Amino acid sequence: MASGEALGYRRLITYTQDGESGASLRGAGWHTPRRPRTDRGNDRIARLLWEAP
Repeated sequence: MASGEALGYRRLITYTQDGESGASLRGAGWHTPRRPRTDRGNDRIARLLWEAP
């Protein structure tokens, strides 16, 4: 499987919904930005942005 970098991606992100722990993302080495942003989708549920290392 090709890496995201090999495919030209500079940044990989995902979101967790408010109330989700993000344990699997932390376990995989993902992190939240230094200044975490809570963002709301169309369903008005707060989300936390996670970024791949």
